[in-house]
Amino acid sequence: MPPRLHSVLISHKLTPLYGMNLCGYGTDATAIRAEIDAAEENLQAIHKNVHLIDLDISDTTMTAEIAAMLSAFLRAHPGSPGDPVRKLAVIGVPAAKRMWWKLKWKIEWPPTTRFFTAHEDAKAWLISER
Repeated sequence: MPPRLHSVLISHKLTPLYGMNLCGYGTDATAIRAEIDAAEENLQAIHKNVHLIDLDISDTTMTAEIAAMLSAFLRAHPGSPGDPVRKLAVIGVPAAKRMWWKLKWKIEWPPTTRFFTAHEDAKAWLISER
């Protein structure tokens, strides 16, 4: 039986969101790959530029392999027209860690990304429109 994935479709104030949960996997690259692959499959099955993603990567230890997977996912979803991802809220990455990851692992965050410490704040931003 395949492992149960943590990433699921959720909603906040009747607005659909995609909760991509990479939290707590530590260095388990196989589990993280399964989550990313499932997310990609779900994202591609829906209309373009509609997804709002709540990405939790707290308690995930960045290794070269995990950084490469995360970087590939982020590069694939810059929030541009035609991309299924419109906004991306990242939970669990403080500023110092973001800078370290950018320098060490070459992780580039898309321009449609914001960082939060609380899920409720992230969800509120995701459903807000400018």
